[in-house]
Amino acid sequence: MLSSAARAAAGLFSKLRLLATLRPFDLSTTEGRANERMRRILLSAFASALARALSVLSAIISVPLTLHYLGPERFGIWMVISSFAILFSFADLGIGNGIMTAVASANGTGNRTAMRSTISSGYFLLLAIAALIMILLASTYRFIAWSAVFNVHTELAMSEAALALPIFIVCFSLTLPASLVQRIQAGLQQGFHASLWQGVGSILGLCGILATTYLNGGLHWLVLSLFGAPLLTTTLNSLVFFGKSRPDLTPRRSDISLTTGVEIARLSSMFFVLQLGVGAFYGTDSIVIAHMLGPDSVGAYAVPERMFSIVSTLLALALMPLWPAYAEASASGDHDWVRRTFLRSMVVSVAGALVVSTLLVLFGHLLLRLWVGKALEPSLPLMLGFAVWKTIEAAGNTMSMYLNGAKAIRIQLITVAATAISAVALKIMLVPVFGIAGAVWSTIVPYALITLIPCYIYISRRLMRDSGSREAQA
Repeated sequence: MLSSAARAAAGLFSKLRLLATLRPFDLSTTEGRANERMRRILLSAFASALARALSVLSAIISVPLTLHYLGPERFGIWMVISSFAILFSFADLGIGNGIMTAVASANGTGNRTAMRSTISSGYFLLLAIAALIMILLASTYRFIAWSAVFNVHTELAMSEAALALPIFIVCFSLTLPASLVQRIQAGLQQGFHASLWQGVGSILGLCGILATTYLNGGLHWLVLSLFGAPLLTTTLNSLVFFGKSRPDLTPRRSDISLTTGVEIARLSSMFFVLQLGVGAFYGTDSIVIAHMLGPDSVGAYAVPERMFSIVSTLLALALMPLWPAYAEASASGDHDWVRRTFLRSMVVSVAGALVVSTLLVLFGHLLLRLWVGKALEPSLPLMLGFAVWKTIEAAGNTMSMYLNGAKAIRIQLITVAATAISAVALKIMLVPVFGIAGAVWSTIVPYALITLIPCYIYISRRLMRDSGSREAQA
């Protein structure tokens, strides 16, 4: 195991040299395509990490600033609207993921006709969703007591609530079709462009918040700054991409295809259901703990979990670019690259998660004291549970990137549904007996048995089949 990890790490570090190569590789050879694929993966991961760092920095600065500027009641509205952004992320019904995967596959086969049809059909689907949301807002605006939505009572908060949430909805709706360019860039393995524009959006949003507080602007101006800045940078990204980089991919009515639209809807619906399943799977811990042990116990679980979430965040930044890369490589028949990359990413991600999780077990109590004081002293079973969970979750996320790229969504739907049902049942039984540590261990067991093992067997067989079919063709 150690020798395999060492070889995988050595292979990864040798590939890091590709980051220094800004010039694209020759795509006429198999080796050139593999090197270019890895170069774009590394660039995308690096740019995504930079954009994430800017987003976190913006939050660190803006949260205490707006808390003191707005006061408790208006700050509550601000936080609720910010949380709506997470809930509304499902509004595209999985179409973005479907388009990204389809574009990557078409790019792998060099089928530009299919790519244009996918982009145009997907764009007008997103445009239709955005128009529907706007129509619903316009038709119901007069009949909604916006102050009651936030349960605010002061005159200032009531007046600003009537503007703040509609502004958010408008910005979000317009972002749906505008953000198509980010999915296209990801599908073309140019995610670094999208991440850099996102980083610029975070900076502009922070500048808007600083300007609003300096000029004593209202809450609605803060909302416009936070959600209007990403809309602006996404629009600029679209203008540059479609106007200069790839005008041939500009959405056109003539490229819309009913067949392609139905295929996008079919693939997107599976991604959407999978997103909902994963969201339900991850979101039940606090609910079960609050119901079984009381709401006071939720913080004792949620705060250490938030600390360990750094493992998931770092892995997501590193693994996400593999999704479109797998789709493109599979479509172009480069199955050897897919197999090698999958095995290396599995070893490196699991080893990395194990190392970071072990460090958090050893020094987590110290970090928690520095962060929240001595109010929390998590037990060793809880800390070990999080360490084990983040390690096996790393393996599961690595496999998900391959399965998503290979459009193998059905097996994920089955395993996620079965795992979620089993995990919730176990939590209900074990949390009253073992306390909050029972929640994380109730996640580990069904995930390992129902998701991890079956998916790994499926992937192993598929990789062998693909390699065998290529040898037969040769």
